[in-house]
Amino acid sequence: MQYPLLIVGVFTAVFVCTYALIFTEKINRTLAALLGAVVTASLGEVFGIFSYEVLAGFIDFETITILIGMFIMTGAAESVGMFHFLAIKVMKASKGEPSRLLLYLSLLTVLLSSILSNIVAIMIMVSLTMMIARDLDLDPKPYIITESILANLGGLVFLISSIPNIMIGIAAEISFLSFLAVSGPLALVLLGVTLFVFKRVFRMGKARVTRASIESLDEWSVIKDRKKFYRSVALMITVLAFFAISDLLRVGLPVIAITGSVFMLLVTGVNMEDALHKVGWSTIFFIMGLFVIVGGLNKVGILSTLAALLTSGTGGNVPLSILSVLWVASLSSAFVVDIPATAVLIPVVQDAAGLLGPGSSLLWWALIFGIGLGANFFPFSSSSTIIALKILRKKKRVSIKEYAKIGVTVCTIQLVVATFYLMTLYLLL
Repeated sequence: MQYPLLIVGVFTAVFVCTYALIFTEKINRTLAALLGAVVTASLGEVFGIFSYEVLAGFIDFETITILIGMFIMTGAAESVGMFHFLAIKVMKASKGEPSRLLLYLSLLTVLLSSILSNIVAIMIMVSLTMMIARDLDLDPKPYIITESILANLGGLVFLISSIPNIMIGIAAEISFLSFLAVSGPLALVLLGVTLFVFKRVFRMGKARVTRASIESLDEWSVIKDRKKFYRSVALMITVLAFFAISDLLRVGLPVIAITGSVFMLLVTGVNMEDALHKVGWSTIFFIMGLFVIVGGLNKVGILSTLAALLTSGTGGNVPLSILSVLWVASLSSAFVVDIPATAVLIPVVQDAAGLLGPGSSLLWWALIFGIGLGANFFPFSSSSTIIALKILRKKKRVSIKEYAKIGVTVCTIQLVVATFYLMTLYLLL
C-alpha cells in the first residue's frame, strides 16, 4: 500500500531524530530508543496504519531470549572466576615478554568475545590488562586499543558472538554451523592480518618484572570452589556444542540459551536475583525500541523503497550489490553504531535479496561482515570501544584523532580482505 508523502516524512523524521539522539548521546541511548518507539507506536495508531496490538509482532523475541540466556550464563561463569583464571594463565604463558603478551591477550580477547557479548568481554579484558600492565610496569595503551578492535573481530566467529549476528542470523535463517563455516575462516585470516599491522604500529616497551615473579603467580588463587569451576567450564563447552548441532536436534537457539543459563545457575549456585541484576536490561530494551521503530518504517514502505534503490543503483548486478551492502553497512556501523544500523539494514537486505537472482544470499554475509568490521572505524563506533577507552583514559589520554588514525587504517585493510573473501565465495557458488 502506498502511503501519503506526509506520513512517510513523519515516520522518517522520527527515525532520524531518534538516531540523532542515540548518536549524540544527548540523552541515554535506551531512553532515546524507547521514546522513538512510543512516538512510532502513537503515530501508527493516529494515522490508522497499525494498532498497539500488533507492536509485539515488530519485536524479534528469539533474539531477545538468546541475549537474556547468554547474559545470565556468562555472568554466572564469571562469578566462579573462569575468566580471571584464563588471564593469569595468559600472563604466565607470555613470561612477561611484551610482544608475546600482546599476542596472547589478543587471542584471549577474540576467544572471550566469540563466547560472550563484546561488552562483557571487553570489560573483563580491559580490567585484566590494566592489572597486568600495572604488575609488569607496561604502557596499557597498545594492548587496550588492540583489544577494543579485536573484540569486534571476535564477534564474527560464532552466530552468538554478537547482538548483530543474532539479529541477522535469525532473519536470514543461518544455522550455527553454517555461520562458523563461512565466517570462521575470514575471522582467522583477519586476526592474522590485524596482529601483523599492530606489531608494526606499536612499539612495545619492556617489562620491569622478573620472569620468576610472574611464574610465581597462582591462577588457582582466584578460584574459590574448584568443583564449581570445573562444572561451569564443562557446561559452557556443552552449551556451545548444542549450539553447533541445534539444526540436527531441531531445537532453537533460544531454547538452548535459556536451558544453558538455568543449568549454569544450578551448577554455580549463583542466586537468581543476582543473575538477573547482571543481565544487560538496558541493552535489551534498547533493541526492543529499535525493533518497533524499524517495524514502523517497514509498515509505511520506506525500507522496501531503499531496497529497490540499492538493487536499481547497482543495475541488478549481484557482485556489485554484495560489495555495496558490505561498505554501506560498515559506514553505517561506524557512524550510527552497530545495533541500530543492523536493525535498519536487515529488512532492506531482506527485500533486496528477494529482488536479485542466484548468489543474493551473500548479501547477508556482506551485512554481517560490514556491521562487524565497521565498528572498528572510530572510538564511538561500538559500545565495547567506548567502554575500553573510557577505562584507559583514567591512566592514559587517547584522543579521537589518535584512535581514528589506527582504527581507519586497520578497518580499511580488514574490509579490503573481506571484499576479496566475498568475491571468492561468489565465484565458488
